[in-house]
Order: sequence, then C-alpha cells, then structure tokens
Amino acid sequence: VIPSEFVREHLPHTSKKLTLWDPQATPWQVDYVYCSHRSAGAFSRGWSQFSIGNNLEKFDVCVFELIAEDTIKVHIYRAQLLIAQYQHQEELSAAIPN
Repeated sequence: VIPSEFVREHLPHTSKKLTLWDPQATPWQVDYVYCSHRSAGAFSRGWSQFSIGNNLEKFDVCVFELIAEDTIKVHIYRAQLLIAQYQHQEELSAAIPN
C-alpha cells in the first residue's frame, strides 16, 4: 500500500500500469490500483516479480522517486548492509579510547 498523502498529491487517480525502474536500470511493469473512496493506492500484479527479481528481504527499504506520472525509480537500501555498517561503526567507536 502506498501512503495516501503521496497518492493524493503525486499519483494518478485511476488504476493503470506503471513502470518501476530498479537500481540496475531494469524496467518492471506493475499494476497500480487506485481506491477512490480512500484516496489510496497500491501496487498489484507485477510487484511480486519486482520484489523477487530484486531480492527484497524483510526490513529492506525502498525509496520511490517519481520520474513521471507513470514512471518511478526505486532506490533499494539493504537492511543487512545497513546493520553491518552500523555494527562496524560501533566496533570502531569501541576501539577508540576516550
């Protein structure tokens, strides 16, 4: 589900096909479903292929950059990588004497 405020301000108020571009510049067709009585939207058909094709895992973060009304660039931040970077930073901090 896409946040209602973003849907109201930036996405079409009709259901249609959208193109998601992943970080490798590969296009993925997804069905965008608009629910007018809630001003809400969601990705439907095609989203599971996108998530599997990009190896999305629990806690990964996707940032959606609207390029055009029917084109969205997706930035993916891997949770495991962010956790590893945080742990490394903690180890470096602990190694530095006060």
